[in-house]
Amino acid sequence: MLGVIPIPFVVFLLMAAVFGFVMKKTKLGIHITFVGTNVQAALFSGIRIKSVIIKTYMLSGLASAVAGLISLSRLNSAKADFGSSYTMQCILIVVLGGVNPNGGFGTISGIAIAVVILQTLSSVLNMFPDISNFYRDLIWGVSLIAVLICNYYINNAQRLKKGRRFQPN
Repeated sequence: MLGVIPIPFVVFLLMAAVFGFVMKKTKLGIHITFVGTNVQAALFSGIRIKSVIIKTYMLSGLASAVAGLISLSRLNSAKADFGSSYTMQCILIVVLGGVNPNGGFGTISGIAIAVVILQTLSSVLNMFPDISNFYRDLIWGVSLIAVLICNYYINNAQRLKKGRRFQPN
């Protein structure tokens, strides 16, 4: 856009804004959060869980379709297994964005920031053509393990802090 900002980045920002709005300001977003946090509590509060899950898959399919169209427009070709090389990066983005792999919550803004961080790291790695793709996968894997370890210690520290706060003096 104007020779400075890539169109896929603008589409990414628009999609992040739309999904952020849906998750924070709509009834569906609140239901998705409830179902994702605690299925039993959502069931007891009267939320139709199957309907919410189907709508969530529909939104995921819409986002995947947009990503596929952007990929198709940039590469001028399509393969069924094109995204298989991005599996590790997707997991890393989700964990780096603050989503607990054991279930719980996350934010669209956290995921968007994680995407920007990972894209920046990927661009830095592209500046070194001697780095093999196997080493890139190793870097993603080590980064994922490091983020998981950091999240584990942060969550334990928060749990201990909360436990001390509720203990009588």
